[in-house]
Amino acid sequence: MRHHLWVLSGAYLLFAAVMFGFLLPATTGACQSPPLDARFVWNSHDAAALATACGPDGLRTYAHLQIGDLFYPALLATTLSAWATWLGTRLGLRRRWTVTVVAVAASNAVLDYVENLAAWTLISTGEATSWLFTIGGGFSLAKNLTGTVAWTAVILLAVWHLKRTWVNRPKQPSANALAAASTQPGDK
Repeated sequence: MRHHLWVLSGAYLLFAAVMFGFLLPATTGACQSPPLDARFVWNSHDAAALATACGPDGLRTYAHLQIGDLFYPALLATTLSAWATWLGTRLGLRRRWTVTVVAVAASNAVLDYVENLAAWTLISTGEATSWLFTIGGGFSLAKNLTGTVAWTAVILLAVWHLKRTWVNRPKQPSANALAAASTQPGDK
């Protein structure tokens, strides 16, 4: 099972590198402003200003980011959920704690997809006039908060697991103990 976790984590890290290393900077550069997805919270005025700053070419670049963002939330939620489940099992946690972390990670993905709906609406219409933009920033805020909670929970579980593994590891005998053990009582 652990092998699968590393493969999944590698896929996530590679995809995140493309998203945050190429697609996000390209969109920010084309629009002279971070896209809605990269803001902690935003409102309809921010979305309208972004559409104006992007123009048609910038919105096409933003669409490339959004194509990647069709997969990113699910990959992130799956990776965090898999690690939370594996770590929870190793630590002997009650199932409800692991299920809670998985639910928060899944909620983060759902909120990200709702936020993406606003982004796709902005890309396709060039306007931020629908009801989605009135409440969309709240979804971004909730997405960012649930993401922070999910990441923090998995990191804390990993630290706990590493600490427990380190404390419970078999002790290696010191060089002095090995030397003393190799000397027989009658050797002197």
